[in-house]
Amino acid sequence: IALTAVSVVSHFCNVPINRVVKRLDPAEIPDGWADPRPLWRRWHLVRTGIAVLAAGLNTAALA
Repeated sequence: IALTAVSVVSHFCNVPINRVVKRLDPAEIPDGWADPRPLWRRWHLVRTGIAVLAAGLNTAALA
């Protein structure tokens, strides 16, 4: 379940932000453009926390 949650966060939170950034031309960033890095970082930390939890649960299951 936790590994599925990692995938869900990636697919629905981080990947859409990545797609928006990839479409931007660095030479023509629009005025008022909101920097997506703080939001991306928050979702990445959520994803990392869930992944660490999954690793811990797998370790506990094997012990």
